[in-house]
Amino acid sequence: MKRFVGCLILVFGALAAHADVSNVTVSNARVRLLPGDLPLAGYFVLGNQSSHPITLRGASCPEFAMVMMHRSVRENGMDRMVGVKSLKVAPGKAVRFAPGGYHLMLMHRRHSMHKGDMVPITLHFADGSERRVEFRVVGATGQ
Repeated sequence: MKRFVGCLILVFGALAAHADVSNVTVSNARVRLLPGDLPLAGYFVLGNQSSHPITLRGASCPEFAMVMMHRSVRENGMDRMVGVKSLKVAPGKAVRFAPGGYHLMLMHRRHSMHKGDMVPITLHFADGSERRVEFRVVGATGQ
């Protein structure tokens, strides 16, 4: 019996360690369409309504060969992008992925896309949980 209770504690402890994706909000999810095989950028607002921090570790999408998290920075008068391995969102806070800041870089699209299309992107969190989000394809100007 003690062994059974110990197993239950381990199982429930492991479940509690996973982020409750129902407490993760994603709004204004969109992908900016560019011509040809240029990389596309994914933008959204990631909110954490839980009582503990969540950590976004990356994203994936079957429509692209590669999805990376980046942040645009300005150093010595030059704009550049740097890779982001993870991004922590504090309880009750939100992080905006927007032009000039954090964004998803979607590389090597596998199919043609048009304004108004929906693209499934899965967000991956440090605890192993995932959240699938439909991103709307918008034009190069964000419209």
